[in-house]
Amino acid sequence: KDGLSGPLLFLEVALRDPVFWRLHKFIDNILQIYKNTAVPPYKPQELLFDGVNVNDIAVQSISGNIDELHTFRSYIETNYTMEKERFCVYQPQLNHDPFKYQLSIESNAKKSVNIRIYMAPVHDDKHKEFTFDEQRNLWALMDRFSFV
Repeated sequence: KDGLSGPLLFLEVALRDPVFWRLHKFIDNILQIYKNTAVPPYKPQELLFDGVNVNDIAVQSISGNIDELHTFRSYIETNYTMEKERFCVYQPQLNHDPFKYQLSIESNAKKSVNIRIYMAPVHDDKHKEFTFDEQRNLWALMDRFSFV
């Protein structure tokens, strides 16, 4: 009726469609090409803060183990009504146990900083370690905040 239809209309169904992932990867690649050519990389002086030292970073899972994040599969159920038809989508999703992270930072001056915490895989499915360049395309932002 309104021209909207197909498996890519609903996220729960789109994630199962190979065309979605091809389109997603195509757009990711365009963005990466743009970032590699049009956006200059940060200079070290833009990233370093004199007098600010990150001494330690630790992730702790609910089990108490340090630097360990437990992931598992869970399910969500979503109900829709479209053109007087009701239907339900039951979709598996990746989830994780509660965790916390601790940062130990020292500063000899009062500075305002933006902190971003990312998660990334260390190695591929064949246990080959990623290079930094390969890994940076797989980062997932976990948290960000400002601190003085």
